[in-house]
Amino acid sequence: MGLLVQLSDVKTYLQIASTFTTDDALLTQVITNVSAAVESYCRRSFGAVIPCSDVLDGGVVALALSSRPVVAVSALVDLNQRVMNELLGTGNGAASSFTHTLMSAPLQPLSVQAVAGLVAATDNGNGNLAGAGVASGSTVNYATGAIVLNLTAAPASGTSIVAGYVPNTAVISPALYSVDNARGLIFPLPEPPQNFPIPAGLFQFLQLKPAWGIGERRWQISYTAGYSVVPADVQLAALMIIAGRYNRRDALAQEQVGDYSYSAETGPSSGFSAEVEQLLSPWREVVI
Repeated sequence: MGLLVQLSDVKTYLQIASTFTTDDALLTQVITNVSAAVESYCRRSFGAVIPCSDVLDGGVVALALSSRPVVAVSALVDLNQRVMNELLGTGNGAASSFTHTLMSAPLQPLSVQAVAGLVAATDNGNGNLAGAGVASGSTVNYATGAIVLNLTAAPASGTSIVAGYVPNTAVISPALYSVDNARGLIFPLPEPPQNFPIPAGLFQFLQLKPAWGIGERRWQISYTAGYSVVPADVQLAALMIIAGRYNRRDALAQEQVGDYSYSAETGPSSGFSAEVEQLLSPWREVVI
């Protein structure tokens, strides 16, 4: 969670001199609490742009990403094209180092896993393999597929040393899909009869609309999402809430003395004013 507004913004809004610091600690705490409350109400984070990864089922017209807005999709991978259990070697009870060239290179970083019995080595995206029971010097070359697996103990005789990975051929060309960044939806582009031929098995058609191929947890999407700048109306809503909390620290909802009366107008359930809810409503995620 990030802060929706800064202390200097709040002091300007409240017309508090920058040199008056007595309430700075209080205001900072209120900013933190209000930022969390607004993000909880909107069911989304307005913090910095962050890397994300989703694995989604197929058989749908659009892949719905879990984080929005989408800044950029770096890779969309068809996991049905993963290579599984490629044999690197067989243990003889003495050897603890194995070399091999993976057959379907080049490979996707962060997709390689080598297994020898109970020992599993995974790649860190920089060409190094690591894990419990994995010795230093274990590497994978994504371009050539050359893999070196060094173990701290020799596998038992007859143990199969195997690898799984995602080849670059499993990455879907950006020319074959479009991204609705605001809604976090990815649509396949081909529509009959244009843009044929379609790569075999990638798409099917639901009611004459292109759809992602069927398969549980088939589609892996790596992307970035979030806000580089907090939307202006969200900032304004946060400032209004902070001002209310700061100026009415007694949390008084309603009072009347003679001709004077005060009533804090709130929304039906959020505790925010109707005006604040109106500002935030376009940013609230709808949960079905």
